[in-house]
Amino acid sequence: MNDALAWPKVSILFLTLNGMDVVERTLDAVFRQDYPGEVEMIHIDSGSTDGTVEAAKRHGVETRVIDPAEFHHSRTRNLAADLASHPILVFLTQDAVPADDQWLRRLVAPFEDPRVGGVYGKQIPPEGMGALRGYALRCIYPDTR
Repeated sequence: MNDALAWPKVSILFLTLNGMDVVERTLDAVFRQDYPGEVEMIHIDSGSTDGTVEAAKRHGVETRVIDPAEFHHSRTRNLAADLASHPILVFLTQDAVPADDQWLRRLVAPFEDPRVGGVYGKQIPPEGMGALRGYALRCIYPDTR
């Protein structure tokens, strides 16, 4: 996949709730991606009161706000998927900051093989993450496959 026409269109489905401590870094990293294909951002916020929605607006991202009582891990992701208009869906939570500007290319590249139906990216525990959560992430996403 060399040119923009060969890269599939991607919808990034971004879910947040009071994520100002990290949402700016996540959005900055998303918008720094070196991805030649078309990308749309679908943002669902579950009632943030800390400026998360305003941060998304500063990045040019339209937000659909739902009542916190409506949030459900599966149903809210399904809502975001229903709003997407592109064939590749990338689910991204506020605290999963892309590590570099090639993240989206690497995530999408396997779809060149028509037998691929889904991929995932390793979540790397950030500096300062609590020991228990960091341990859990290292177990879920080990250094080797």
